[in-house]
Amino acid sequence: MYSLTLFEALFITHVLMDWIFQWRWEGMNKSKSWTALFFHCTVYTIGFLPVLLIYDFHFSWLMLIFASHVIFDKRNFEFWILEKFKGFRKQEMDGSLFTISLIGVDQVLHIAILALIVIFS
Repeated sequence: MYSLTLFEALFITHVLMDWIFQWRWEGMNKSKSWTALFFHCTVYTIGFLPVLLIYDFHFSWLMLIFASHVIFDKRNFEFWILEKFKGFRKQEMDGSLFTISLIGVDQVLHIAILALIVIFS
């Protein structure tokens, strides 16, 4: 029998909740609407409850998952990273290249939070 590591369980949950269970409305509006953002982040975080129960990690990690997801998915921090570290400005780039870059930064940040949870658990 195979058991998932904590990181594997967190990563699978992240992919499911951020990609599979995110409605189009959330994805299109979460950077513009606090309602869409909080709805998405709440549903996303609830998805981690089984991992919390099975792996017995501290409840405060769920608060970090929620808060970081709000910060990252509002997009301001991601825009700042793209501009300061990559020299990318939305108005100066092809839309699809900027979108791919934004998604990449978003996913790296979310996965880094999961890695920090594993390291400090």
